[in-house]
Amino acid sequence: MAPIVKEFVGIDNADLMLEESSKVAQKFRNVRIVRGDLENLSKIFPNNHFDFSICVWNTLGNVKEESLVLKEISKVTSKSIFVTVYLKGTLEDRKNWYKTVGVNIRKIDEKNETFYSESGLKSKSYSPEDMKKIAKKAGLNIKEHKILNGVILWAELTKQ
Repeated sequence: MAPIVKEFVGIDNADLMLEESSKVAQKFRNVRIVRGDLENLSKIFPNNHFDFSICVWNTLGNVKEESLVLKEISKVTSKSIFVTVYLKGTLEDRKNWYKTVGVNIRKIDEKNETFYSESGLKSKSYSPEDMKKIAKKAGLNIKEHKILNGVILWAELTKQ
């Protein structure tokens, strides 16, 4: 994304992710990596600071309250928030994926399709209906959603 945007800011609170993303960010002048909690974004950035925000992969699956995080992101975003999450009903695909990439799973809550890794990662899955409920609770609308490769739910969220 860095080559096509004016400014790219990565935000995380995990040391490993901050370390790895900082290495990649060194290649670009317009990329900053910031330590922070998504629950407090409006304390880090002013309202509508970003045109667009992106929550990829398992971001929402690792927070306590998804709607609170989306509400915070919407405060600092003027246009759209793009979200990708794992799609409900893809438990076996996710098991295979984690095995392939070497993530050691400590526990799987098969009923709720939630994985817990040895490193502390929590990975939830969502249906389009789940995302609609979360978005509504955060004061957002789902402008569009798609299912990618039968495993990922992609959604564009906008303010109501």
